[in-house]
Amino acid sequence: MTEAPLKRLQSEFTGPISYREGLARQEQVLAELRRDDRSCGIVLGFEHQPVITLGVRGNSRDDLAVSDELLRSRGIDLVQVPRGGQATVHSPGQLVVYPCLRLRDLGLSPRCFVSKMEQVTQACLADFGIDAVKGEREPGLFVAGKKIAAFGFHISRGLTSHGIAINVANDLSLFELIRTCGISRQPITSLADLGHRCSVADVFAAWLDHAHDDLKACP
Repeated sequence: MTEAPLKRLQSEFTGPISYREGLARQEQVLAELRRDDRSCGIVLGFEHQPVITLGVRGNSRDDLAVSDELLRSRGIDLVQVPRGGQATVHSPGQLVVYPCLRLRDLGLSPRCFVSKMEQVTQACLADFGIDAVKGEREPGLFVAGKKIAAFGFHISRGLTSHGIAINVANDLSLFELIRTCGISRQPITSLADLGHRCSVADVFAAWLDHAHDDLKACP
């Protein structure tokens, strides 16, 4: 297949905001992409205030290790979202990447897009000396059996949304509140946990560098 010519790929990074604010910004970007085809997409980078999200296969009964009431008492939001997967946690110190992309302009099938996102994230982590591998039983990247990056996308009418969570320097104890992707006590790690001192903005910049290089049509 001939490589599709890339239109402008824009990016936007925001400091810690609520998940619902980030979701609203994502919906705004998708609406813009539907109206204007001069860009192949916008990649959003966020840090979210503490929140637990449940994907299309998630529910409170099976995926929370604590009660809804306890979450509310700790100021942790709970949001159901249309991405793939089950439960995950977002909090400050974690990079959340939302690639809002028009797959047709990139010449990518949905399956190829997901593969590209895995490759880009692996290459980004390698820049920081981390050799992460794909999970055998669930989506994500792992280091010595500990999860460092989670994936959960939504694709509708050729537009992608939701995305990738990379643990940079976030509070890993929050993952004890959920059964990560349906697994109780799933071991979790982060760049800081592995001894790497870098900011969320640094990791987003590295991720974007690889995305610009790798988001091309699959052969």
